[in-house]
Amino acid sequence: MKHYRIFKSRIGWVGLVWSKQKLLKLELPHTSKASAKTYLLKNHQQACISSDNPQWVNGFVDKLSKYFDGETVSFSSIPIDVSGMTEFQQKVYAGARKIGYGKVVKYGDLAKAIGSAGAFRAVGGALGKNPVPIVVPCHRIMAANGIGGFSAPGGTTTKKVLLKLEGYTI
Repeated sequence: MKHYRIFKSRIGWVGLVWSKQKLLKLELPHTSKASAKTYLLKNHQQACISSDNPQWVNGFVDKLSKYFDGETVSFSSIPIDVSGMTEFQQKVYAGARKIGYGKVVKYGDLAKAIGSAGAFRAVGGALGKNPVPIVVPCHRIMAANGIGGFSAPGGTTTKKVLLKLEGYTI
């Protein structure tokens, strides 16, 4: 069974979907709760709102709130569901999770780090499908010539906000 929760953060409405003990989806800030819910449940229509969240979910929401308030937080212990991901996506996401708070790397550097030198476009494609941004910190990966893209709500504006929260200036 899938469950979901939507909460208000300092930078907007955030939602998450989980199943058993793993995170399936993290929807970055929207301007309204309704919008966050619509996008969150787009591929998880059968998810039920949860009033009795597992301890790890409550801890995760607390960490997210602190993160959005500008505190240094690590999400490395948050379990994510990789069952529907390709082997390449799993490598990209595992590599991205190693990038520290406030640090950035280029798509090509991440490709090289996961043993796929030259596959920077494929890395970008995998990150564009990232269902759990911030946990898999795709905002920390930049193009060779600048910020690059960001598929979350708000696009590169949201990417810049997240990087600024972490003390990185563009």
